[in-house]
Amino acid sequence: MANSERQTGNYSAIVQCEVACYTHKNFFRTLSQSRISEVIEGVFRGMLGIMSGIRPCGAAFSWVFLSVSAMACSPEAFPVAIDVGHYRDAPGATSASNVSEYVYNLALARKTLLALNSRGFSSSFLIGESGAAISLSSRPAQANKRLASAFVSIHHDSVQPRYLHRGPNARESDYASGFSIFVSRHSGQASAALGRAIGREMVDYGLSPSPHHAEPIPGENRPFLDRSIGLYAYDGLVVLRNTRIPAVLVEAAVIVNPADERRITSGDLHDKVANAIAAGVVAFCK
Repeated sequence: MANSERQTGNYSAIVQCEVACYTHKNFFRTLSQSRISEVIEGVFRGMLGIMSGIRPCGAAFSWVFLSVSAMACSPEAFPVAIDVGHYRDAPGATSASNVSEYVYNLALARKTLLALNSRGFSSSFLIGESGAAISLSSRPAQANKRLASAFVSIHHDSVQPRYLHRGPNARESDYASGFSIFVSRHSGQASAALGRAIGREMVDYGLSPSPHHAEPIPGENRPFLDRSIGLYAYDGLVVLRNTRIPAVLVEAAVIVNPADERRITSGDLHDKVANAIAAGVVAFCK
């Protein structure tokens, strides 16, 4: 083979490998920084092999993608940032029994961390646990700084003011019930995949999604990505759109609904949600 032909063939192989890397880019989003360096080293080994004519692209990159697949699900190297929605001085919604949303967010976030730890995700951590003021933009920034592999923001839901009425302890409503999951389409397909994994587990744990955020009224009108698992697109949410990793926001229940709140205080709703989120992370990593 003439040298020019060999160079042309090698260039074609390199282009094919670039396409393969782009196709599999979501694998890299699930890796810790230390693991990424190992994969990159393998990529360069493959590229050197290609350019020296030692082996074709497929053979060179089969090791890389097998390595990525094997490493992507290493729980101890997959830290999940669990964001406690709101903080003490800006506590979010008020429940039917006059409890602040932040109280429930913190309780569920801690249970979610335990559920992740029990599945081997020992490097996961909480954001906002202290209750001190924290801006929306600094939450994903903290996750990025600490090299989190995924970001889950924990919240509890309310409804639009038109549906609230005065109850025995606070304003309440039985208009909506159940969970909702939000992702920003600006943060990539990996976020939607994580949202779907968690949503499926929520349903499998016997929890019901709420459709009320899709109602075509001011303040709602969120497009469904999957109605059956309560997955919505909410592109403008700061804590989601500013992340460089798969990110979701989970509304665990509608706490202005007295029945939903009772499932938290006297039932096992938080246990189910925490385990569903953890199981969803496991499923996403596979």
